[in-house]
Formats: sequence, C-alpha cells, structure tokens
Amino acid sequence: MGYKITGELTLLGDAQFSANGVRQYSVIEIGGKVYSKHRAPAGINTYLQRAVRMNGPTSLYVEGNFIYGVTLPDGKTYCWKKNPIGSFFILGVGIIGLPFVIGLFFIIAAIRELAINSGSNTLLKHGAARV
Repeated sequence: MGYKITGELTLLGDAQFSANGVRQYSVIEIGGKVYSKHRAPAGINTYLQRAVRMNGPTSLYVEGNFIYGVTLPDGKTYCWKKNPIGSFFILGVGIIGLPFVIGLFFIIAAIRELAINSGSNTLLKHGAARV
C-alpha cells in the first residue's frame, strides 16, 4: 500500500498526456509542499481539477508517483481501479523471463500495479466511488 498526502491542493502544474490517458504533472502543490512528476489517470484528473477550486483539505492516495485516489474537501472519495488480470499476465511473463534478467523488470512492474490495485480495493471498501 502506498501513502497519503493531505493538505489544501493549491496547484496542478503543466501536464503531459500519454496515449493511455495518464497525465504526468510537472508539479503538484498540496499542504504547502511541492511534489514533482506525479502521474494520474484521466478519471482522477477530473477530481484533482475540482479539488483545486474547492477550499479545504484534500487527500491524495499515492503509490510510487502514481495518484490512484483522491478525497475532496467535501469528504467524497474517488479511486481508479484497473482489472488485475493484466498485472497477473505481466507477472507470469516476468517469471518466465527471469532467467534472462528482463523478467525482473516485468515482475517489478506487475508488483507496482498490484500494489495500486490493493490500495484501490482498500478505498473501495471504505466507500470510495470507482472512476
């Protein structure tokens, strides 16, 4: 499971868009602290934009540099969840490719995706809306 950043969300910097809909922000300012190069899927981006316009504490749920959930100042929580089948497939490819060292990269990627999925499951159990 990742970590939570809480504070007033005051700035979303420039974003680079990728083909899969994930945005990478140059900078995010929350709670008076600046975080750089954090990524968010399109569904979460909508609520990040809303949080900037609202007054009050916002919570970001992060795994590595990937924002998979957000709690707005009004108390509503939203999370992004991907089907874990792809992660298990990547893990399988990684295990097969482990003797060739490249498998290690696949295993690490799969573990990161499964950690995001686990964090999303926790948020969903606590009443978050899936986006």
